[in-house]
Amino acid sequence: GIWLQVLCIKIFGYYHWSVRLPSLIAFMGVIGLFFQFSKSIGVKIFVPIVATFILLSCRGLIRPHVFLTADLDGMLVFCTTFLFFIRLHQLQTKKISNTSIHGMGIIFLAAFMLKSVAVFLLLPALFVSFCLERDILQVTKNKFFYLWMLINLCCIVGYYLLREPLDPGYFQVVVQSEFLRFTSKVMEWHQQPFWFYGKNVLQHHFLLYA
Repeated sequence: GIWLQVLCIKIFGYYHWSVRLPSLIAFMGVIGLFFQFSKSIGVKIFVPIVATFILLSCRGLIRPHVFLTADLDGMLVFCTTFLFFIRLHQLQTKKISNTSIHGMGIIFLAAFMLKSVAVFLLLPALFVSFCLERDILQVTKNKFFYLWMLINLCCIVGYYLLREPLDPGYFQVVVQSEFLRFTSKVMEWHQQPFWFYGKNVLQHHFLLYA
């Protein structure tokens, strides 16, 4: 994500809007995904329009930590939304196509490059979805699934191997700040009860449905 911001600065100059441009593009991408998915399932045009207004009124989305500033989480939200829409399309068509496998592989790798290991949090939900819908066999029998697993593994491991000599101690920082937070108390403000985020959505960030 920082690479995209640097690219925008190089192209347009060092301005507030050039640093925020990738987040704005990501937000427009999320809106575009809603419209495209709505079209694919045959709903009337006013439905995605209403959905867009709901998104714009959702404080959980339009806030400094997501799309309102140059925060990198905006680009992560675009990638995770894209992944889930691909999965919804698979459920709609009742088919695990090669194209959808390619899409998931590309978007997963892009999400990692934009915001590190946070995209791994989606894997349990996707795995459960494939199991519940009995699609897991279709996936594991697809050769492109293993191809993208290999590509992602090589790119992720290769990134750390290349970065460590350039910035000694980088991997140790990643382990401490990204991986250990699953089992250890790394950041005090991230220690919350199990239902914290669900309550947060209902009570603070989605007031239209509270």
